[in-house]
Amino acid sequence: MTKLKQELKQEDMASGKYHLIAGLFCPFAHRAIIAREYLGLDKHITMDVTCPVNQESGLDFADHENAVDTFYGMKKLIDIYKNTDPDFNARPTVPVLVDKESKKIVNKESAEILREFATKFKSLHAEGAGDLYPHNLRSEIDKWADFIGNRINSAVYRIGFATEQEVYEKEFKLFFEALEQIEEHLAKNRFFLGNQITEVDIKFYTTMVRFDEVYFSLYKANKKRLTEYHNIWNYMKELYQTKGFGSTTDFEQIKKGYYLGFGGSKTLSLTSVYPLGSDTSKWLEAHDRASL
Repeated sequence: MTKLKQELKQEDMASGKYHLIAGLFCPFAHRAIIAREYLGLDKHITMDVTCPVNQESGLDFADHENAVDTFYGMKKLIDIYKNTDPDFNARPTVPVLVDKESKKIVNKESAEILREFATKFKSLHAEGAGDLYPHNLRSEIDKWADFIGNRINSAVYRIGFATEQEVYEKEFKLFFEALEQIEEHLAKNRFFLGNQITEVDIKFYTTMVRFDEVYFSLYKANKKRLTEYHNIWNYMKELYQTKGFGSTTDFEQIKKGYYLGFGGSKTLSLTSVYPLGSDTSKWLEAHDRASL
């Protein structure tokens, strides 16, 4: 077990014991933010949000009062990492979950924090909160989570950061094939696992809510917009209107994070990859101008 991870036990769960540090711009951090509110954990777990613009020196709290976080009183995320692991020398990421008693980071992996919020924090869930990882669906959830993780969450980054045309086109094809499979699946299912919201829906939502605003243009994933998928678009609108989803989605922070942050538009514009774009055969479809 690394210095940046500790096993959390259900018997140790207590209101006010943990603090979440996240970023509204980041799809991975957004998972924890949604689960915190959807499950009613916002009453028990305090939170700080970093500035959306990732500087060369890393994320900071420049837009906070006195430019420091509310728990440690530190200016940069790297300082919080080093407080737990003085030897840490990589780029710090969000989310991180902190034990307020030890003042140490106990987890920094978004999928694990999401799962822990759903299971180990169950005693703190609000009355009537949904079960994001129910026992009877776990094998199916795990299968879908693997599919979404590989074919959607990380795939869009493989498209955006491809430096060779052949790699870009391969990943582009696989990504949109996956979306077509999901479009077909959602024609018969309200959510990924029937009529119940699970962690799979959160993982899909946090990538796709950023799609039209960022990935379509900046990452050259421009075959079809989200709004052109009838089932996916209506599914996404329902989630956006669900507690914890739309209320934690900040499109301004998302755009600032991707377009202004380190590794954003300036870096991506240097690649020698040109976008494939949408189906141009639509230009040959019948028009209605002859009657004028």
